[in-house]
Amino acid sequence: MAYDSARGVTVLFGGWTRVGSRRHGDTWEWDGNAWSLRAEPPDPGPSPRYAHAMSYDAARGVTILFGGYDDAYDGETWEWDGNSWTLSATTGPSPRTHSAMAYDAARGVTVLYGGTRTFGSGPVHYDDTWEWDGATWTQVTTTGTGPREGHAMAYDSARAATVLFGGSGGDLRADTWEYSVCVAPPAGDMNGNCHVALHDFSAFSLCLSVPGNTTPPAGCDPGQFALADLDGDDDVDAADFWGFQIAFSNGQGACCFGDGACTDGTAADCAIAAGTYLGDGTTCATTDCLGACCFASGFCLDLTEDDCTGAGAVPQGIGTECATTECP
Repeated sequence: MAYDSARGVTVLFGGWTRVGSRRHGDTWEWDGNAWSLRAEPPDPGPSPRYAHAMSYDAARGVTILFGGYDDAYDGETWEWDGNSWTLSATTGPSPRTHSAMAYDAARGVTVLYGGTRTFGSGPVHYDDTWEWDGATWTQVTTTGTGPREGHAMAYDSARAATVLFGGSGGDLRADTWEYSVCVAPPAGDMNGNCHVALHDFSAFSLCLSVPGNTTPPAGCDPGQFALADLDGDDDVDAADFWGFQIAFSNGQGACCFGDGACTDGTAADCAIAAGTYLGDGTTCATTDCLGACCFASGFCLDLTEDDCTGAGAVPQGIGTECATTECP
């Protein structure tokens, strides 16, 4: 299942009934009060299947379905727009079941991890990570998580991270992993995770030197030296140290809400309040909490999320702009 936030319904497709070993190919939507049958064979759409993955792409207003098992392992990508299914890709991740997906709202991509299929006498578990941008699947390099199936995934918008828990890779897992790609690291972020913390200070301190010294000290990587040069004068001195202290102690940013309201606070406080955190160092004084709003005609206006949904259009996310957004 996946929740369609633009239309306020939960979308369900397919499944399997043990009695008679029957696979289902029907599409249902739950509006909080009742289930509605929206499509079923012979309507065009995915073949009857089970163990597929689903996620909702808020930027394009479609529910994405990948993989599953019909008479064989499947590797198709389908999209449901609330009225009909469209086959969007037949290449990308290899055919599989029991993978998981989550939509990364900050980058506008759907993240898929893992899954399984049977080869010969036993199952093979996957440990690959893929991203779907609405047109193409791209495999990205990640390490550490380990092959698995049947895990759970969700996107943490406050910290811009995809969270994975559990699953099985031959044994049951109870570990938690996070996958994130930092789009705009704040000053003082030495490892690209979009936060300034104690481990960043450890890396920064290795590069600290005297004014005018443009050569990285022993133990300081040249790339880290460039990151530690916060004032851009080609050295890392007391002025940069002062800038790092400000970045480290700040840890706050603008928290926007659907009605356009804004509060300066921490990422944790913003998450508790169900807002959208715009990143450390941002402020409400310079933020309007608007976002691109796409109408069915393809027209775009910068509006609050509440005004956008109230107009029957699809919000593209707080912080996006019509000037750089292509409405479907």
